[in-house]
Amino acid sequence: MRFKTEGGGVACALAALVLAGCGGGSNAEDAVPAELVGTYTTTLEKSDLPKPDQPEFVDGGSEWSMTIATSGGPDGGPVLEIRSADEKVGDLEGPSLSVDGDRLLLKNEECAQQVGYTFYDNEYSWKLEGSALTIDTVENQCADRVAETILTAEPWTKQ
Repeated sequence: MRFKTEGGGVACALAALVLAGCGGGSNAEDAVPAELVGTYTTTLEKSDLPKPDQPEFVDGGSEWSMTIATSGGPDGGPVLEIRSADEKVGDLEGPSLSVDGDRLLLKNEECAQQVGYTFYDNEYSWKLEGSALTIDTVENQCADRVAETILTAEPWTKQ
């Protein structure tokens, strides 16, 4: 896999690794609030889809689940996994997750290109009221808008 880094991305990543190893701070499991951890479901409406003919929406259907966990990410830390209820599609993606207040940062979120994939760090805001989780885009660099649409189009219900 090849990861795209821009500007000081490598320097910031190295600094984060160094700081994480210094001790005295919180570990990765503390980064995700306990009330946010769990499995959620949502149903997309046809009107939610920017391009209804995209394969993920044609094959994936309208039923989606999302799991937020404190471990299991690509780096072993927190993860946000998106999965279609349709077994043909199954797992869509599972980028590393960090949470800062009401912000979710998905690190190396997969973005389909004409050929292959590019990876971006994308940011969303979140609000949990009872069992309803609402996610909104803060910054998303992915042109295909697939994961962004799934995450933000409709509220998620905690299972």
